[in-house]
Amino acid sequence: MSGPTPATEDGLRAAEDPRFVRALWGCLSGYPAPDTTIHPMDQMFLHSLAEHRDIGAALSQYFNIALVELSSKLRWRPALVEGGK
Repeated sequence: MSGPTPATEDGLRAAEDPRFVRALWGCLSGYPAPDTTIHPMDQMFLHSLAEHRDIGAALSQYFNIALVELSSKLRWRPALVEGGK
């Protein structure tokens, strides 16, 4: 498998840009700053980048899905840990 393309490398750098991290952190009130590092071969990010052909749109989709998953886990975790009580 080949390494990341220049567009992928730009996207990975953009994910770690302090302005992006601050904007994402704004959606996570009460939580520590997120680690926005993306593995260079992350299939979901590569798919988003290939489909959108736009770094901003790919990052938006990638992290919106992550926020939805976090929200879901935070909602369901108490019921799972406490046995549904």
